[in-house]
Amino acid sequence: MLYEPVTSETRIAAVTSGRIDLECGSTTDNAERRKMAAFSPITYVSAIKLLVERGAPVGSFRDLADRTVAVTAGTTNGVWCARSSLVSASLSP
Repeated sequence: MLYEPVTSETRIAAVTSGRIDLECGSTTDNAERRKMAAFSPITYVSAIKLLVERGAPVGSFRDLADRTVAVTAGTTNGVWCARSSLVSASLSP
């Protein structure tokens, strides 16, 4: 088995071009991506989680107003944050 690192931006293209045979990561199975690649059956379900400094006054997304938020570029979490009315965000790579 060989390991080939990919990023959020390159993972779908790596599979569809045949450069890699399998991407094992946090790629969300959605309708747009199913047009380009095949997904295995769901093996686990995850959700967006908040990671904040211990003791920070953040308990939900509503508490993020006027705060700096970091997301992984190219992920569905990033898209959700950018479109969310709870977070006013400008995403940059």
